[in-house]
Amino acid sequence: LARPGSVTREFPRTPTAMSDFAASCTLIVADDEMANRMVATGNFGLVGLDEDDEEKMIEAEDGDEALEALDNAQDNEDPIIMLLDLHMPPGKGGDGAAIAVQEKWDEYKRKPFLVCCSAEVLEDLKAKPWADNFHYFAKKPLMQDVAQEIHDECQKWFEAGKPAKWKYD
Repeated sequence: LARPGSVTREFPRTPTAMSDFAASCTLIVADDEMANRMVATGNFGLVGLDEDDEEKMIEAEDGDEALEALDNAQDNEDPIIMLLDLHMPPGKGGDGAAIAVQEKWDEYKRKPFLVCCSAEVLEDLKAKPWADNFHYFAKKPLMQDVAQEIHDECQKWFEAGKPAKWKYD
């Protein structure tokens, strides 16, 4: 609800605002907190991903479930965005899942765009020894503007040939 005289920012959700790229994406959201998964899937839905298609919006509670979902999503070459929460006790965290993906990179027909999601200071995370296993770092909660940034960067990565290592500006 907007206060009288305030300006609200509306994000369009029309077919012209949604890209064919977004419609072709699959999202794997790995987070041990259901609320964070719901926020992420809802905001990626607003960006243009099909949040009602359970085969395109996959939720996982830890890194192991995310890796299983990735293994099961190798039926075509459409883009996959993989959001990995850094800490998902008691299962595998996002850093471990990203390392596992990079170790099997050449085996994947559908290579995922790996996003480290955390409430921690992102610049500190980028300095960690495992950081180069991720393609992007995002602050939680993943709001619509962040979902749009991830989508846009994934599209650049996809168009660049889906390299295992990717540095963004």
